[in-house]
Amino acid sequence: NNEVLVKFQSGRGLIKSVTSKGNADVGELEASQEYMYYTSSRSGAYIFRPHGQAHGIRVGHTLAIAIAQGPLVQQVQYFDDNTHQSTRVLSVPGELSKVVQILTSVTASMNNEVVVRFNTNLGTNHIFYSDNSVDMQKREHSSNKPIPANFYPMNTAASLKTDAKQMTFINRQPMGVASLVHEESKSSLEVMLHRCLSQDDGRGLAQGVHDSSRTQAPLWMIVGTPSETE
Repeated sequence: NNEVLVKFQSGRGLIKSVTSKGNADVGELEASQEYMYYTSSRSGAYIFRPHGQAHGIRVGHTLAIAIAQGPLVQQVQYFDDNTHQSTRVLSVPGELSKVVQILTSVTASMNNEVVVRFNTNLGTNHIFYSDNSVDMQKREHSSNKPIPANFYPMNTAASLKTDAKQMTFINRQPMGVASLVHEESKSSLEVMLHRCLSQDDGRGLAQGVHDSSRTQAPLWMIVGTPSETE
């Protein structure tokens, strides 16, 4: 629309980058998106104990991409065996035209924990932010800590930012969030979407998380300067 331009990965229908048309200082921000999963034979309802790093979810046997363009909505839909996503922008007056809506819908195989990761070109020096339902809290990724220790609550929002640019995600329901990839001019943000686990973790549920349903977890992405997106 007149405010944002979303580019997609060729043949995948997943986001590649987002450009703020209204702010030349922000320009195009990389936001290369991928769905991934952690494996575990020790995680339970209350404890996250992955075996190691996340694995990329392979494209299934069935893949379809649908594009819809109209005067009010432009949308790209992505359909895979386990993953569905609708990405849309609105051509309406006001702030909603600056928002990229990402409607995720995923399933999880047994003892898999599914995340969506956004790889960006923001160098954040191992810092990101998520909220505690009251205000945004500074979070710091530590490569010396195990993966679960680098996950934090994301009740309503999380963000990556530099002095001049910021990428913010708003969520509908509380989820876990982490920023595990950091280089000089790169950082990632990943959100936990779904968990399906066979074992009990001994914390009171007395059973695993046997959830084979399709889970929907919408996200709203905003790019801009820190003063615009806070």
